[in-house]
Amino acid sequence: MPVNYSIPRAILDILLDFDENFSSFAAPYQQFQKSRRYQMLGKPELAHWRYNRAMRYLEQRGQIEMTKEKDKIFIKLTKKGKLQALLDRIKINSGDGKKWDGKWRMVIWDIPESSHRERNRIRYFLKNLGFYRLQFSVFIRPYPIPGVAVDFLRESGLLKFIRFLRVDKVDEEGELLKYFKFVK
Repeated sequence: MPVNYSIPRAILDILLDFDENFSSFAAPYQQFQKSRRYQMLGKPELAHWRYNRAMRYLEQRGQIEMTKEKDKIFIKLTKKGKLQALLDRIKINSGDGKKWDGKWRMVIWDIPESSHRERNRIRYFLKNLGFYRLQFSVFIRPYPIPGVAVDFLRESGLLKFIRFLRVDKVDEEGELLKYFKFVK
């Protein structure tokens, strides 16, 4: 587990597992301490105030919504929170350390000029996933695209512009092999 896997990230990750439904926790702090994500953090000493501060932080950033009814607290992951949780999972589950199967994964897209913001979001996202830019709207990498990355693209509304390809051969492959450190 990465060192920067913080309490707010763990909370978003737990809520992502519950999906988009409101989650009822009679005692959310105790529920969090019992979670697998908290165990993955190495069971750090977690003061109640740190947990509450993380919850306020997520609520202020618009990543969760909290409501209280009688003695229960309901926590909902917002769309913004879901996108952040998916991005965090992508960073954790990147293609590092995997063995290459000899096939290239290519992503292409066609977005109208009027939507330049979306093009830039896709480029930034793919670069962070470890893709190499062949052309302005063509990126490639040697490892499969994580399912959570496709989930992120679907949730963000960008998937409708994108096509995924698995390619056996690429001309002038030497540059790519050097870039991905398969040859020196």
